[in-house]
Amino acid sequence: MTQLAMKQADYNRICAQALEEYEEGECCGMMTHGREGGPVSVHVCENIQDKMHKQDPERFPRTNRNAYLIDPGEQHQVISQAEGRGGGIAGFYHSHVDCDAYFSEEDKAQACAFFGDEPTYPDALYLVVSVYGPRSDRAVPEIKESKCFGWSEAQRDFVEVPLSLTD
Repeated sequence: MTQLAMKQADYNRICAQALEEYEEGECCGMMTHGREGGPVSVHVCENIQDKMHKQDPERFPRTNRNAYLIDPGEQHQVISQAEGRGGGIAGFYHSHVDCDAYFSEEDKAQACAFFGDEPTYPDALYLVVSVYGPRSDRAVPEIKESKCFGWSEAQRDFVEVPLSLTD
């Protein structure tokens, strides 16, 4: 079974981003791997969901509070740089605000945006970090949990996969 291997420092960086961006909504980013594999590299991205919602609320009914969207140009740049170094896309991460870490129908729809019932990046893993804060029962934002998901061809769905943190 596939697992996500990540340095503890990078995981901490994602959690810090989720806490920092709690008030604005979901944080997001990408993960790439090098030529030899190993722990992924983390790339912080801007969540442009609010911008898209303001431009076209019919097509983008959700806001940063309950969705994320990485600018396609930024996404292409991250992937191109990784491929230029002999690596590639390892996956994506985002936070869930005031709810648990799970792979939602919205997450699945976004992961399968180009092909409908199959992921755009079948080997990509998706890390979801749950942050609860003042809008729920926490005085200050704090990370509750995180879970990682990958595509299972046998189940034709996303399933939970292990997250391995290294030094």
